[in-house]
Amino acid sequence: MKKESCCPWCASEAILIREMTSSINENLYREYSCLQCSLVFFSPRKFEQVYENEKMEVYAELHEGRPFTEWSTELVKVLRKLNIDLCGRKIVEIGVGDGVNYDRLAEAFSIKPEDYFGVEQDAKSVDVCHRKGLVNVFQAMFDDQTQKVFREKFDIVVISEVLEHQMSPHTFLKNAFDLLKDGGICVVTVPNYERWFRSSREIGTDVPPHHFLRFKKSFFLRNFRCIYVSRYPYRRNSPMVGSKAASSVVFKTSALWPFMLLPWFILYALDRLNGQGLIAVMTEMRKDEAVD
Repeated sequence: MKKESCCPWCASEAILIREMTSSINENLYREYSCLQCSLVFFSPRKFEQVYENEKMEVYAELHEGRPFTEWSTELVKVLRKLNIDLCGRKIVEIGVGDGVNYDRLAEAFSIKPEDYFGVEQDAKSVDVCHRKGLVNVFQAMFDDQTQKVFREKFDIVVISEVLEHQMSPHTFLKNAFDLLKDGGICVVTVPNYERWFRSSREIGTDVPPHHFLRFKKSFFLRNFRCIYVSRYPYRRNSPMVGSKAASSVVFKTSALWPFMLLPWFILYALDRLNGQGLIAVMTEMRKDEAVD
């Protein structure tokens, strides 16, 4: 039996960073950092259903359908920057959610619903996708058996805000890359572990058993053939709205929001330099890594 400090990517011995109690289930978790491959991970990694039961408010939003997200907007921005046109391409999204990435990509690249495939474990989100006409989205956990259901290879695999949920990332990504045609690309977005003031801005969704893994830019550069890797900022509330929210946390009242205006602008500037999200466009996994 592997030790809990064994890295789930490269099997190296990782160092303990801290112990923490999850705000989701009140259980104790230990956070480790692997110096070999740059992965940061939590142990123990045991799946709990936090999706369909809407235990977390964000999933109630998914089941209603959402406006464009920061990562769906960044997907379009990066693909355009790389001159990658999705029109007429076969695309599969692993963890398609409510189809918000499809909405943004279809608007930008005129994608047809029949060219967009997906797998999603949350049945309520699959229903949202079907109402959008995405008939090639089905409900399942993505694994080597699910991967065999697809009877064709794809030009692009999209994995957006999904990788951080995985317990066995190496197997997960190997199965994903196996879906690519020769010359295809895999596009991944994840939260940026190296964002400014991470510990003080550790929102309730970025902890286990919701997120088990955390990623640095160096993880993708070390372990994949990349054509693009970058940090990007999330959109922020207006200065007044953001300052009022900060004032409520710091001073327990929003009335003192003018005192938080300067910190808001400083944090805004820092996020532009080292944003809260990461996006990577990759062609293949490097072959010299151990499996989980």
